Amino acid sequence: MTTPEFEEAIRRKRAELDTEVQADAEGALVWASAADVQTAQQSRIEELLRARETFVEELFDALLDELGFPEAAQSSPQPQETTSKRARR
Repeated sequence: MTTPEFEEAIRRKRAELDTEVQADAEGALVWASAADVQTAQQSRIEELLRARETFVEELFDALLDELGFPEAAQSSPQPQETTSKRARR
C-alpha cells in the first residue's frame, strides 16, 4: 500500500471523484429544495463532499444539517452503539 503505483491509483481515483463533486452538490441542493427545506450554499456542500473524514456517518450528518433537514424523531429505541450521533441528539 505504500508503493508508487498504489499512490498513483489513489491520486487518479480522487481526481475522478473530484470531477463529480459539483454535480453531486447540485443534486443534493435540488433534493433538499424538493423536500422544501432550507438549503445551503453549494460551495459548503462541495466542501463536505470533498472531506476526508474517517467516518462517513459524521459527514452524512453534517451534510443533512447543512442542507437544512430536521432531525428525525426516533421511532423505537435502538442499542446505543449502533445509533448515529444524529439520532442521539
